[in-house]
Amino acid sequence: MRRVTTRWLVWIFVLLAGLPLLAVMLALFAANTQHGRAWIEQTVSTLTAGEVVLTGLYGQFPDSMRLGRLELRDTDGPWLVIDDLALDWTPLRLLTWTAEIDRLEAGYIALDRLPTPSPQAEKSTASASLPIAVIVRRLRVARLDLAPPVAGIAASLAIDG
Repeated sequence: MRRVTTRWLVWIFVLLAGLPLLAVMLALFAANTQHGRAWIEQTVSTLTAGEVVLTGLYGQFPDSMRLGRLELRDTDGPWLVIDDLALDWTPLRLLTWTAEIDRLEAGYIALDRLPTPSPQAEKSTASASLPIAVIVRRLRVARLDLAPPVAGIAASLAIDG
């Protein structure tokens, strides 16, 4: 009888340990389908109350993602637009508290103004910092347009490093 109980306990442990892994594998599979990408785009917009809008998500999720357009919005509308975004990175390195980015590229970035501060942000005086190390091996922006409210005068730049 004891042998049967031990066998059941082993199977229960294997199932409990395997279910989260199976869920992650299914999520990765779904994120690499057209329907999964459309769901991610819609969910990001919903969860951020429309402050982040993703359009044209493609590539291999999560390590080699591409995005046609990213918009950051506030109550006054879009303040940052990024077109043709590419991110190649090693997500498993996050387990060691390191964001290791092999390539971060954008075809075009328009920063029209700074975001309108929210009432909660005005009350907070704490500075923001990342709790992880960030390593970027390749950074490229083909064109970065800064509007006069951001840079004092209109400026167009390219970044390659």
